[in-house]
Amino acid sequence: MRDVTCDKRPLPVQSMGRRQFGSVRKLASGRWQASYWHEGARHIASDTFHAKVEANRWLSTVDADLARGGWVDPRAGRIMFADYAESWLTQRTDLRPSTSEHYDLLLRLHLLPSLGDPRSPSLGRRTGLARWHRQAWTSTQVMLSCH
Repeated sequence: MRDVTCDKRPLPVQSMGRRQFGSVRKLASGRWQASYWHEGARHIASDTFHAKVEANRWLSTVDADLARGGWVDPRAGRIMFADYAESWLTQRTDLRPSTSEHYDLLLRLHLLPSLGDPRSPSLGRRTGLARWHRQAWTSTQVMLSCH
């Protein structure tokens, strides 16, 4: 009988087999495109990849995000803030009427003039939103110090 504890042969590489989540295809350009199905909709990566392994790695991160509950629908960024805010406020049936009216007032006077305008510059980017927040915070501090 052979002593297996001293066996230094490498373990055989196991085939990965078919991907369990998503798919990858090679485009005519030679680049790779990754896509997956979730909640009845096909989601295609916003970028293409130089190598198949990069596309598979991207799918693995999406799969992990789904598993831990951190997945964000890529289509969510297409919703205008004004539409989202109106829908959110309408769905908040747990609020007292006075709270709902107060939230509506805050939206109309402070948030929608800036964030509800589809022409608002760079709000989708972190820097634009940070700039808006800084300006809103400064004006709020001035308003609070006057009262």
